[in-house]
Amino acid sequence: MATDGPTTISANCFLNNRIIAFDRVIGSHPDLTPPEANVILGDIKETIAAFDGRDIVFAHADIGTAYPEKDAKTLTWLPQSVAAALRTGGVATSGLPLDHPELEPLPLPAGADPGRTYFYRKR
Repeated sequence: MATDGPTTISANCFLNNRIIAFDRVIGSHPDLTPPEANVILGDIKETIAAFDGRDIVFAHADIGTAYPEKDAKTLTWLPQSVAAALRTGGVATSGLPLDHPELEPLPLPAGADPGRTYFYRKR
């Protein structure tokens, strides 16, 4: 990834940081599945709460369903949960809009689909 501006994400930001995957169940190919210690299984609405205040550097919340009534329920808790987990300056991307006063919308990278992809930085 590029490092040429204040709203871009450097691939280097992941080098010394733990990457944790949240999922209901493991469904990935074994070669692509993170180590057990880096997988949090269960309903993310419940499991993400353990990461409040943990200074997360980057969050990718691709949990939209394309069912407006289901996504509306998710949006009652997801923006607050992401904001609570991110450190100041941390970045989040989501398939749903994360309307929260601590999350500043960022410009989309080239090729991203407006209305389907959202980027934020925690203030």
